[in-house]
Amino acid sequence: MGPHPTLMGRPLDQQIQQARVNFLLNDADVALTMLDIADGTQIPENRSRARSVAAQAYSTITRFMPRSQLTSEQHAILNEKLSMIRMRLHIHAGSQKP
Repeated sequence: MGPHPTLMGRPLDQQIQQARVNFLLNDADVALTMLDIADGTQIPENRSRARSVAAQAYSTITRFMPRSQLTSEQHAILNEKLSMIRMRLHIHAGSQKP
């Protein structure tokens, strides 16, 4: 068996793990941005679509987070963002605007 595959001097599995963590953190930011858009629009279809995207991001994060090797700092940041997303989705679910 040959040497461990590397890309730009770092083991490939380490780079994949970092990409996974970056994806989760970015997806959380996208969810929060979509909730901001939902809060700011007067168009019901856009509000619904933005909330749907945020809910899908939340679902994706919670599905992949257990498989990711997060540092304690990354874990804390992601949990804080998930908490905000969950709270805002719950608030939106209870106050559907016509």
